[in-house]
Amino acid sequence: MEKWDLHIHTSEYSSDARKPAIDQIQLAINAGLDGVVLTDHDYCRTHDEMIFLQKHFENQIRVLSGSEVMFGSVHLLVFGGPIGPVGHFSSPMELSRYIRSIDGCTIVAHPFFKTRKLNSHTLLMSGASALEVYNARRRSWEMDSIYIARQLDLGEVAGSDDHGDHGSVIGLTATLCPEPIYEIQDLVRQILMRQTRVWRKP
Repeated sequence: MEKWDLHIHTSEYSSDARKPAIDQIQLAINAGLDGVVLTDHDYCRTHDEMIFLQKHFENQIRVLSGSEVMFGSVHLLVFGGPIGPVGHFSSPMELSRYIRSIDGCTIVAHPFFKTRKLNSHTLLMSGASALEVYNARRRSWEMDSIYIARQLDLGEVAGSDDHGDHGSVIGLTATLCPEPIYEIQDLVRQILMRQTRVWRKP
């Protein structure tokens, strides 16, 4: 069982983040994670950028890239989308449908944050395949979150949502993957098959 953080921001591409990718990844290594997905706002890193990061850390950790796209109160993590800047989409559903058409998936990020809790109708209308039921930065890891994901027949993932500010929360929560993850499609497949589970530090 591998332990991954599926939601990390970096200062290179997220204007509200404070640490570069190299620092964030090192924190994930220190926390004992097997891998991370960098999910900067509206940007998925290029192949060359990912090769640089992998070589920098050799075999210490696996690093993948996705993105986070915001539609008002609905924020979607995008895995398996095109590299570079994310294009314009009019709604979460439009983005989710497009990403599914190219064999990727979308995930509703921090849907149960106490000041912006999304209802079941909104979650389903996003077209997402999974919910981020644990989010370390926003401390949303109530058991009700897992129950809602299963009730709606959606996958369950977790991430730190770390922005490198006010102390790191990397390593406080993670997604458990039953099979090794080497590329983003490995992760997408396990999410779509409802194989992933969530973990938080006791």
